[in-house]
Amino acid sequence: AAQSSWKLTQAEAARAESLFTLRVVSQADLDRAVANRDAAAARWRTAQEQLRLLEEGYRREQVEAARKAARAAAAQLEVARSRLRELVLVAPVSGVVLLKNFEVGELVQPNLPVVTLGNPDSLWMRVYIAAPRIGRVRLGAPVEVHTLGARGVFRGRVAEIATRAEFTPRAALTEEEQANLVFGVKVVLAPTGGVLKAGLPADAHIQAGGG
Repeated sequence: AAQSSWKLTQAEAARAESLFTLRVVSQADLDRAVANRDAAAARWRTAQEQLRLLEEGYRREQVEAARKAARAAAAQLEVARSRLRELVLVAPVSGVVLLKNFEVGELVQPNLPVVTLGNPDSLWMRVYIAAPRIGRVRLGAPVEVHTLGARGVFRGRVAEIATRAEFTPRAALTEEEQANLVFGVKVVLAPTGGVLKAGLPADAHIQAGGG
């Protein structure tokens, strides 16, 4: 529309110039026609600039704004995924849940265990050997373990011998034996297929060195 208006006023101005030369129209009529032509030309240039901005400037800015919005949305998505990963508990080792320390809905403070895990095929027990007999115990010595309520003999081996003596724990032996100094010995049990449970009391018979 602006272009058509400019062409029309341009033609009218040209006719006005011809008629002014022939002294048919006055100077005021010529000036009016030229002013209309110049105004139409200015409107056409403005329309062209607006069209250029729409096709190039505005569209480019919208595309860049959309790209920034997409990057911001991707960052927010990664933050949400990171928070989600923090809410998923991953066990550091394979095993079974022995104790659930919190119920659903409870608030867990940082650095507190949510569950207690155990490996049923990686059991061990602590036994106490009187000081006069500790010299007969050797690392790697075979051990036979008996427990109440479980038939059969479970095998193990001596994995660790304490280097310092201690008093026997109150619940371990009789009152007479509690007064004696003992050495703690760690016995590692062979896999039992889940027959033995953590916390079961048991008796261990260690094969002494030299028979």
